[in-house]
Order: sequence, then structure tokens, then C-alpha cells
Amino acid sequence: MDFMIRDMNKADIPGVLKIELSSFDFPWSESMFMNQFMLEDIAIILVAVRGDTIMGYVIVWLEGIDSHILNVAVGKNWRGKKIADGILDAVITRSVNKGCSRIYLEVRKSNRYAQDFYKRNGFQVIGEEEGYYGETGENALILELILD
Repeated sequence: MDFMIRDMNKADIPGVLKIELSSFDFPWSESMFMNQFMLEDIAIILVAVRGDTIMGYVIVWLEGIDSHILNVAVGKNWRGKKIADGILDAVITRSVNKGCSRIYLEVRKSNRYAQDFYKRNGFQVIGEEEGYYGETGENALILELILD
């Protein structure tokens, strides 16, 4: 699959929102995505694209030596085509370049697909946060990847 990973820009937001709305029961709003651009000192904001088509995206915050994945999704038509692998590789590279030694994230306990993806890529479950997802009360698993 031919695609590239680049920094997200404001013109990408409509395409990102399409993926967000079709991927999550409780999606981020347009303003939540727009606010990330004001955090450029601490945010890694990337999109996977082919031509003008947004295929996926990721929002990461840098927290000292930690890189925290906040939101990531791949469009339904693009799943299973290594887009998520490309996005994760870019996050790892950027995190290492920013001096991070760990990447972590929270994932719904019911989201086995995401858990399997991260475990295949070296992440380990390090904890569980009860009631993390306020809209449903669902628990989150906390996963981490230690960077070399």
C-alpha cells in the first residue's frame, strides 16, 4: 500500500473528522482537534495520506520522557493495510527524536482488536484504570512500550 505519514494541518480536519465519527461512539469534536494545533510544543499530530485522501491519524502528547497516544484511528476502508503500522512507526521515530523513553496509551478493555495490535507491536499491559471512560464507565487498560 502506497501512503505517506506527514504532519496534520488544519485543512485535514474534515477528513480526520469523517474517520473519527465513523470509528468511535464518543468521537472528538472539531474543536478538540483544532485545539491540538495550539499545543505544538507538546503535540505530535500526524496523518496517513495517499494523494488528497486522509487514511488515518494520531494525536500524541509529549509528557517529559513519555509519549502519550491520545487518539488514533484508521478509516474503515484502509484497515488491515498496514496504515496503523506506519502511523505507529512514525510515532516511535518522533518520540525517540524528542528524547522520550516510553510510549503509553489507554485502550477500552472491550477493544480486543486494538489491544492485539499494540501487543503485536511490543506494548505490554501495565495496569487498568477503573471507570476511565466517563460516558460508559468502562475500564481502560494502560499499555506501554519501552523505547530503546
